[in-house]
Amino acid sequence: MSIKILFFGQLAETTGVTELELPAIESTDALRSHLLQLFPQLANSTFAIALNQTVVQSNAAIPPHSEIALLPPFSGG
Repeated sequence: MSIKILFFGQLAETTGVTELELPAIESTDALRSHLLQLFPQLANSTFAIALNQTVVQSNAAIPPHSEIALLPPFSGG
């Protein structure tokens, strides 16, 4: 079982990847910690996590085969 991680905007530029597949991770907090180990440069970045196309505001369980999007800050207008 795995999860798919999508990187957008400045996060893709910072990490050098737009997509990554990882073994299943139990929660969004655990995912954030794992990503900071893989990409220490993300420690200086602000980003939201969308789990299966829904932005999560706090720690959430990640079901197997989920799609995660890392979203940099954006403004509308």
